[in-house]
Amino acid sequence: MGGTHIMWPAVTIVIGAAWALALCWYDMKYQRLPDNLTMPVLCCLIIIAARMNYVALFGGLVWFFLYFMIALLVGGIGGGDIKLAPSLGIIIGADGIWPVFTAIFLAQMFTLVGAMVFRRTKIPHGPAMILGCIIVLACHPASSTFIHFDRG
Repeated sequence: MGGTHIMWPAVTIVIGAAWALALCWYDMKYQRLPDNLTMPVLCCLIIIAARMNYVALFGGLVWFFLYFMIALLVGGIGGGDIKLAPSLGIIIGADGIWPVFTAIFLAQMFTLVGAMVFRRTKIPHGPAMILGCIIVLACHPASSTFIHFDRG
């Protein structure tokens, strides 16, 4: 069936977009990312990536570990951001570590710019993380292919 071959990537994009919007809305409204939005997706992504692309798992580990260490040593990164980081690292880390580092850098820059624009020292970081990932995916589409849909 040729139609279902095309449908899966579109369904994944729609579900991913809805998840990202829910995370952004919640973080902007409550300044936190709830476990019920971060943890189930992380569990699913770990299972999928473990079966399809171990490199993507490494991207998730790198982002998680970096944010965990920053939170531990310096502070400023919340638990929800730490729990979101591995999911985003898995999503964009399929093509190597550089897309992950690029998204991390972009997220930090967006948060700094947001803090300057809104003249606040505490602003939600989740939307900046997601925006950084979207930009990386738009500029480096190979990163979005850790799930290969063209299986026969």
